[in-house]
Amino acid sequence: MRSSSCRCAFSAHRLGNAECALRHAVAHSQRTAWATLNALFVGTVPSLADGVIVTRVGGHSFRTADPIVNRIVTVEERHICMAIAQVLDTQKAVLEGAGALPVAAFLSGQLDDLKTKKVVVVLSGGNIDITVLGRVIERGLYYQHRMLRMTVLVSDKPGSLAAFLTLVAQCGCSVKDIMQARDFAQSGAAQVHVAIETRGPQYTQVLLDALAAAGYGYRLELDVMANDANQART
Repeated sequence: MRSSSCRCAFSAHRLGNAECALRHAVAHSQRTAWATLNALFVGTVPSLADGVIVTRVGGHSFRTADPIVNRIVTVEERHICMAIAQVLDTQKAVLEGAGALPVAAFLSGQLDDLKTKKVVVVLSGGNIDITVLGRVIERGLYYQHRMLRMTVLVSDKPGSLAAFLTLVAQCGCSVKDIMQARDFAQSGAAQVHVAIETRGPQYTQVLLDALAAAGYGYRLELDVMANDANQART
């Protein structure tokens, strides 16, 4: 339980009672322990933050942290993906899921009250499989709006696909992967499945607006740009 060990390490510097216990949303054992003032057994599910997914908080850890933890922040899997990708991109450091939880908590927007204060974010643990890391990075880019997958309806007339790709390039985006399918498309059209890399949310929105203005019907396969709004255009 990292919150107790970190708190003990910093207590000599008199940082005050500002410790946050950072855990994944599905790791209910610690949250349940503080809610009931007792370390209870709870169920778990697989997660990137497997280092903190335990069925029961250890007795010693609970007794050590109980007097000094005043807030528990829970984060979702997408925040962990974003944290791992961002730390790798900006700090050139590799983190496992559990080690990225402090950054994930800030990215979730739940610690905005600490923005004006001096905060130590502990990055601990880099035990992540390289194949998992590759998938996490890609999903992190999706959640950061720097990549998107979509299915676009394009005319099957000669030059139509080239025109679509030209529009993508004009919006400052590049194609990572593309596949064309005509079997189940409507007559005179083809479905183009494409993965597109962008420079950020503003470029992603520019591309979506340009596609709509040009009359392209599209569907975002992993709709992180408008996840809450359930955006889909056909």
